[in-house]
Amino acid sequence: MTALYWKERMWLLRGGYSGIGLAIAKRCIESGANVLITGRNEENLKGCVERLGERASYYVHDIREVHEKSYDEILGRFDQVDCLVNNAGISPTSSLFPECEYDLYNDVFDTNLRGLYFLTQAYVRQCIEKKVKGVIVNVASNSGLVGVTSPYGLSKKAVVSFTEGIAKKCYKYGIRCNAVAPGVTLSNITGWSRKYSPEGNLYDINVRTKRVLRAEEIAEVTLFLLSNRSACVNGQTIVCDNGGTLAAGSIE
Repeated sequence: MTALYWKERMWLLRGGYSGIGLAIAKRCIESGANVLITGRNEENLKGCVERLGERASYYVHDIREVHEKSYDEILGRFDQVDCLVNNAGISPTSSLFPECEYDLYNDVFDTNLRGLYFLTQAYVRQCIEKKVKGVIVNVASNSGLVGVTSPYGLSKKAVVSFTEGIAKKCYKYGIRCNAVAPGVTLSNITGWSRKYSPEGNLYDINVRTKRVLRAEEIAEVTLFLLSNRSACVNGQTIVCDNGGTLAAGSIE
C-alpha cells in the first residue's frame, strides 16, 4: 500500500500496545501516519512507543473511566485527529453463563462497549465542530455475529450494531464508521500468542478453519477501512475469520 493517503495525518488508537492494536499502529506508521495510542499500563505504552519510533506517542487512560476531561485531553493532543481505532477489549473465559458474575459482566461491558461509546461520541463531536471527515474503525469479533451468551460476545454484537448506527447517524457529516470482526488471532486477549509464533505453523485442530490468524492480517484490513480506498464503504463489518463464521452451521 502507498503512504500517500495518510502523510502527516493523526490517528488515535485505543488499546494499541499488544496484539492486533500493535500491528495496526505499526502498519499505520509505515503508511506515514502519526499515531497516539492509549492504555492503562504506562510501562507497556512506553515500550510500545520505543518500538514504533518517533511517529508514535501515548496517553495513559483507563477506558473504563468515562470523563469528558480525559477525552478533551486525548483529542486535544493534536490540532486534528483524522481517524479513530477502537481496539481495547477484554475476553475473560471464566465464570461464563449460567455462572457469570456481576463484576465480570460489568468489567467486560465497561471496557468493550461503554468506553468505546463515549470516546467515539467525543471524537464525533470534535469532527463535527472542526468539520473533519473522520474515519472510525471498531474492532469487533466474529463471536458478535452469532448467538452467544458470553459477556464478550454480547459486547461485540453491540459494537457491530453501534458501528451501523454511527454510520447512519454521521454520514451527513462526512464521517465513516466500519468494523473488523477477527476470529481466533494471536493476541494477548486470547492467550493464543503463548502457543504460537506469528512466523511459525499456525495450524490448530481446535480452530474451525484449522488456522490461527496473525494480527498483521487484521491490521491490513483495518488499514484499508481507514484509507481513501474504502471511501464507498460505510456501516460495514468485515469478518476476518477465514470463513469460520460461514461454516458455523455446516455439517462436516
